[in-house]
Amino acid sequence: MATLNLLVPALAGYLLLRGSNFSRFGLLRESGYHVVFRAALWGIVLYVGGWFISRSLPLLDECAADNLGINEASLWSLLMGGFFGWVPNIFYSALQGARRAAERKGDVIDVLVDEACKTREVVEVSLQGGKTYIGYFYESTIRKYGTTSGELVLIPLFSGYRNSDDQTLHLTTNYVGFLLGSASYRPWDDDFKVVVPRSTVRWVRPFHMHLFPRSTGENLDAQAS
Repeated sequence: MATLNLLVPALAGYLLLRGSNFSRFGLLRESGYHVVFRAALWGIVLYVGGWFISRSLPLLDECAADNLGINEASLWSLLMGGFFGWVPNIFYSALQGARRAAERKGDVIDVLVDEACKTREVVEVSLQGGKTYIGYFYESTIRKYGTTSGELVLIPLFSGYRNSDDQTLHLTTNYVGFLLGSASYRPWDDDFKVVVPRSTVRWVRPFHMHLFPRSTGENLDAQAS
């Protein structure tokens, strides 16, 4: 019974952290022992709160407590863990929580990706091997996972590579003609998108198409025609 009375508050702490938009995205970015430590710490807080509540609002008589194998303070901690993990989500959305987690971890790529996903801003995504895509984000991993894993999904306008010596951008494939010439294509259609593993991304940056010819000497308008 004593062991169960220790485990239940720890479970209550985990329910609180996992259920709340304030903490669950940050929890996904942490290692296992950090999660256990935080859950145990919040479990102690909830257990103390449950102990005070049980003094004035008893839920169980002694016989019922023996049958369940837990005391009232542990039961109250479990109830509060579920309640306080869910109720704040009415006022604090999952997207806000995901952005907060990325900002606190200093993951500027996820923050930029999420912003570009909402504004439909043209971005350049450069991969570890030098492959480069220019286009619009279809979906952001920060919205789905809140982690640095998963995939980035984008609608490409151009693709190419950056020279390994001087990082000059060379565009080799033009998708604009297809996008504009296809009568059946609709913006953000699921049939035309590129999935890029988040782990392969080297950098992401806003791409100002009108500055591209000036910085490289290449004619973007000619490639788009």
